[in-house]
Amino acid sequence: ESDEEESFVKNLCREWEIPCETISVDVKGYAKEQHLGIEEAARILRYEAFERCAAENDKIALAQHQNDQAETVLFHLFRGCGVQGLAGIRPVRDRYIRPLLCVSRQEIEDYMEASGLAYVTDITNFDTIYARNKIRHEILPKAEEVSGKATEHIAKSAQLMGDAADFLEHTTKTVYRQLVTEKEKSCSIAKEKLTELHPYLQSAVVYEMLY
Repeated sequence: ESDEEESFVKNLCREWEIPCETISVDVKGYAKEQHLGIEEAARILRYEAFERCAAENDKIALAQHQNDQAETVLFHLFRGCGVQGLAGIRPVRDRYIRPLLCVSRQEIEDYMEASGLAYVTDITNFDTIYARNKIRHEILPKAEEVSGKATEHIAKSAQLMGDAADFLEHTTKTVYRQLVTEKEKSCSIAKEKLTELHPYLQSAVVYEMLY
């Protein structure tokens, strides 16, 4: 179906007089070569394509929405993660922006219908062999039965966790600069200074020293 979707996008861009550039990649071949899953391989190649198409100072707008955010948070949580993982998808990271992250999929579809706009749906989005699709079609609907606004609440929690993650990262770097001594091939911190820190900062500073 990807060829049909490409034609749809090209025709739409032609109608709206928007420049359109397409890039074809061998996802399955890359996944096999790099020993990656199809989803991860596609993500890597997709971002490489964005970088190839975008000019140096361009912003790159991506289409993730509120439901994608909730799915990502749950995906990270199930695999085990820290504060950064619970922050999910960031609305702005480097030159990547996500202007629809605060809008639900239903709101987008309602707008499309009301405006008479046609769209296409990737058929692989319904294949629950992929972990994210299982979350999308099986887990989140059950969560909505518990709380009708589960998706919205998860997305809002991700925003709060993002702020917390930024604060902790800033604090860790500040403490690191104050207490850690760096040499050419090593770094050190006084044991008494390390033990005075909050347990979270202890591990965070040591992590910075190691990596």
